[in-house]
Amino acid sequence: MSFQDWLSKNLFDGTGTTYDDSWPLKFAILCWLIWKRRCDMLLNPNAKDVEDIVAKGNRLLEECRQAFQENVENRVEQGSNMKWISPAVGWVKLNVDASVEPNTSRVGIGGLIRDDRGCWRAGFARFIGRCSVLLAEMWAIYEGLLHAWSLGYCKVELESDSLEATRIIKRESGILNNSALVASIRKMLNKDWHVIVHHVTRNRNHVADKLSRRGREGQRKTDLMLEAPEEISSIVMEEGSVRYSMINATGIEERDLPFDPSGFNVRT
Repeated sequence: MSFQDWLSKNLFDGTGTTYDDSWPLKFAILCWLIWKRRCDMLLNPNAKDVEDIVAKGNRLLEECRQAFQENVENRVEQGSNMKWISPAVGWVKLNVDASVEPNTSRVGIGGLIRDDRGCWRAGFARFIGRCSVLLAEMWAIYEGLLHAWSLGYCKVELESDSLEATRIIKRESGILNNSALVASIRKMLNKDWHVIVHHVTRNRNHVADKLSRRGREGQRKTDLMLEAPEEISSIVMEEGSVRYSMINATGIEERDLPFDPSGFNVRT
């Protein structure tokens, strides 16, 4: 096989490799990083790049995926009234998100727990430093699960607008497979409770996004809120309980809410 054929094979179809369907994009990113590192060494010998090329490639790959995902979701959401959905009766819903400030790269995470009537039960926001978007999303999930467990809830629907993060938790992706953070999340999920994890579009995660933006302006200590902050309380009330989800053997089914369900399960 010629060099040109080998290059084309990796760039355009990735067949014959042991990698997943993201390999052509990852291959292109790695080629660019290697070429950039070579040019930096020749043109500026004193320049230092402490980040490993493969690690940087994985980070850029995740950022590309996130951008593609947001582009698709924005197209789907145009003209759509899809909003937050109440959890099944007797369950609570945990929504989490992460946010990166473009100018300072400060990363914040946030999330909230609502009951089957759409009522606020708890929320959190926290500044976690600087890291990749994917790691930030994983930290948001871990922190959210910690709060849901500590508050005693035993039936939790977890929603994140990061497709890759939900795929990792469901063991559908090999990214971060050796991460201690991912191991801690899976350990949380194996506790004596029921947690359903699924991906949602960004407009169904609106309040969590607001809280993550609040987090990046704060401190490393978690800001735990048992009442909704004034600036987002109106959004929580507006989203309300216009629809609810029903969990059965075939999965989660969404239905119109014909009544005001009450009660939710807490561990005793």
